[in-house]
Amino acid sequence: MSKKKIHYAWWVWLSCIAIAFFSSGALGTQGIFMRPVTEELGISATKFSVVFTVMSLSMFLFLPIIGKLLKRYDHRLILSTAVIIQSLAQAMMGIYQSIIGFYISAFFIGMVTAVTLIMIIPLTVQQWFYKNIATLTGIALAFSGVGAAVMQPIGTALIAAYGWRVTYFILAVVIVAGTLPFTLFVIRTNPAEKGLERYGQPANSGMKAKTNVVEQKEGISAGEAYRSPRFYLIAAFAAC
Repeated sequence: MSKKKIHYAWWVWLSCIAIAFFSSGALGTQGIFMRPVTEELGISATKFSVVFTVMSLSMFLFLPIIGKLLKRYDHRLILSTAVIIQSLAQAMMGIYQSIIGFYISAFFIGMVTAVTLIMIIPLTVQQWFYKNIATLTGIALAFSGVGAAVMQPIGTALIAAYGWRVTYFILAVVIVAGTLPFTLFVIRTNPAEKGLERYGQPANSGMKAKTNVVEQKEGISAGEAYRSPRFYLIAAFAAC
């Protein structure tokens, strides 16, 4: 009796969980750096808090642009580039001598957050699954919080042992090691790239499902996005 092969959609979903855990989870560690950074650089907590504002504004501005890029280019390329940018921006925070550098890194981290947290997981789940899309998306996104909960105490311990500068580098390595293998070798834009249909899709609904995928890729313009209440709700969620 032959074993039933696991549908590739589940490997893609596990990749989404890894992205949420390592990439988005690392964002939740920024707060643990406030005290050591402000003490060493001699700046106020208010100035350091601007880092979070810059991240949120950058993400807010780039959401419509990222949406267009995801329609035109391979998701592996976009995701892998985003992961590399995030890890480099994170690592650079470990060498800055001025708060201005932190703002620059925050801008790039916010930009890629539009990919790794807001856009790619819901879109990927929708492309690969026919049923239970909301549940699977919610579970995957929840791992961003799990990642932050795990990384915060570990990061705090690393700061105490090695200092905040080294800890920034360590977290940058964690982001790359935990996500890049999935973005390069597992993630696919849609099931057609593997000669498959969405998981759970009825055999007689192939044409309808393919049509739905095309319609999802039509997207909206940046102007329409900025006028949409849902856009601001998403931005507020990411900023929290």
